[in-house]
Amino acid sequence: MPVHSLVSNREGITLVWFDSMLTESNISNLSFTHLRTLNDYILLYTDKSLYLEYLMSKQKRNEHVIVILNNMDILDETHNCEQVYVILLLIPDNNKNMIIEEDYKKVVGIFKDQNSMVVKLQEVIADIEHDIAQNMENIFSTFNRKERSLRDLRHELTPFVWCHIFKGK
Repeated sequence: MPVHSLVSNREGITLVWFDSMLTESNISNLSFTHLRTLNDYILLYTDKSLYLEYLMSKQKRNEHVIVILNNMDILDETHNCEQVYVILLLIPDNNKNMIIEEDYKKVVGIFKDQNSMVVKLQEVIADIEHDIAQNMENIFSTFNRKERSLRDLRHELTPFVWCHIFKGK
């Protein structure tokens, strides 16, 4: 599906699965329903050009993109995309583990089967959600021009809101 016709993601995490050999008959074998319990926004790509178009369109967006690859041919292009947070490789032949993990820092695992990949995916999503929650704690801090916190406004939020509610503003 072209990028301009996709429904926009309203979450902070996008799961993108690229497999050039994926067909409708083996989608059920992917345990798609289990993936949906981990993350709602999942894109499945079989066409390399559409997949790369989607990744390139995400260069300026503020979301975490998790990529699952069944194809080593596009690892370089995927790894070079800024928005790609982590890459999980689902490859039956694990002979290249050491080379891949040293050269590609975004690769967090190479898996022979889907079950072990889903376990790692669950950990990655939990880590991302934890990071997002930690960043939300800093939302009420005021910063000067050098991004140094001047004071913490969380303790002053409740009196501020009540004061403005009673004044009718």
